[in-house]
Amino acid sequence: MAWYCTKRLPKVPGWFIWIWLMTAPWTLNFSTHVVNPSYVLPGAILFFIGFLETCPYTSKQLISNRLANFMMGLSLFWVMQLHLSWTILVPYVCASFFFQLKSSREDFIRSFGWFAVGALLTGSLLFPTLLKFGLQEGLGGTGTAAVMNIGNVSKVLNPVEGILARFLSFASYELPRFIGDNSARRWEFVKQHLWLSPIILFLVIVGIVQPIAMVVLWFSKKSHVDWRAIRYLTLSTVLLLCVSFIFSMKAPASHTFYLTLPISMIYSFYCWSSLLTKPRWQKFALLVLVCGIAFHIVLAVEHFKSISLYVDRGIPASAIEKRDYRILSERRAGARY
Repeated sequence: MAWYCTKRLPKVPGWFIWIWLMTAPWTLNFSTHVVNPSYVLPGAILFFIGFLETCPYTSKQLISNRLANFMMGLSLFWVMQLHLSWTILVPYVCASFFFQLKSSREDFIRSFGWFAVGALLTGSLLFPTLLKFGLQEGLGGTGTAAVMNIGNVSKVLNPVEGILARFLSFASYELPRFIGDNSARRWEFVKQHLWLSPIILFLVIVGIVQPIAMVVLWFSKKSHVDWRAIRYLTLSTVLLLCVSFIFSMKAPASHTFYLTLPISMIYSFYCWSSLLTKPRWQKFALLVLVCGIAFHIVLAVEHFKSISLYVDRGIPASAIEKRDYRILSERRAGARY
């Protein structure tokens, strides 16, 4: 993704894009956890790069149309087997095929063929489950998650914890979430590392300003020829998420639409592009990145001692050695494997 973003925005310093994507709080803290939404991100990156390159308004022709469609098909069924948020990708597939069909009917057949090849590679992994349990049972009752939920409207539109704030926070320094799951634990972390408190305060302020600035900059006019397309794509993504959660039994928690992080990140790079051509803003960006790395080193050491898998390493090691998962934990009710 970093390679792709540097090609789309060659004037933005490459070192900033690479380091930021590798050390952003969500990338570094969430994607390193062994939980199914973590594994959604690689597929989402492939999908959205493919989508951007198949749409005439956003394409930079950085990869071939065949590869772009192949990536979309591959990643759609990749994500489908990991998390229910795959349904969010379906409107993008429809939009991509609409634009490709409108552009050329002959090329559309080839494009769909490459999409089908990619889909078959990952989708074929579903066949054993469907053959054994049938379509209804094999899908694990996922259809029950789609229900009209008017109660989500207020949650979706909440200016602090709603869809827009959570979506933009993917590309921001959202630190409190990863320091602890409640205020008491966060304050305890700060007390134990008082020398780090200026850095934490600085990054928290940056993390608050970033989403606000991205909202304001949406209304700005930039020189990029595809700025208009990118900002309306971002707006469409937010609106799609808002509508989706009105038909979801789940509340709009950030991890439930984590797969949209690539769009949030790409939009943020467009927002900062004009600023990062100036030396003083490059120095400020470097300062932020260095502070972020320092904070995460301390957080990693603290987590290694307190909540890491290695705190009770003997338990999972014994479960692996004896081939008995129950030593570690019971499976979720209704688990097939």
